[in-house]
Amino acid sequence: MVAWSPATAVRDTLLELLDQSGTLYDREMLSALINTIGIYPAGSFVALDNGERGVVIHRGVRNAHPMVAVIIKANGQPTARPLFRDTSQDDAPSVATLEPASPYAKRFHMASLWGYEK
Repeated sequence: MVAWSPATAVRDTLLELLDQSGTLYDREMLSALINTIGIYPAGSFVALDNGERGVVIHRGVRNAHPMVAVIIKANGQPTARPLFRDTSQDDAPSVATLEPASPYAKRFHMASLWGYEK
């Protein structure tokens, strides 16, 4: 039987799995999982170090630097349409923290961020 536990951030879960790699979990399998989904999987809400907030649309070329669709400007106001930020670029903001899902996300058809039409 699986015990219930409250949801945790993906990054926290990955760090917990890594702590147990080599004992409970195969280190190579965990490495492959992280390389596939990245540290910030698609759908994760994040805050950028410039104050903007958005949703990860796909992993970047490096695991810690995803592509983000910004839906909240640094001033706290929602964007009219998503602003895309490639956090792997030297002049782009970086991910500062994971965030809870934003109520502003309801303004956007999230599937459209991944190229699906309404």
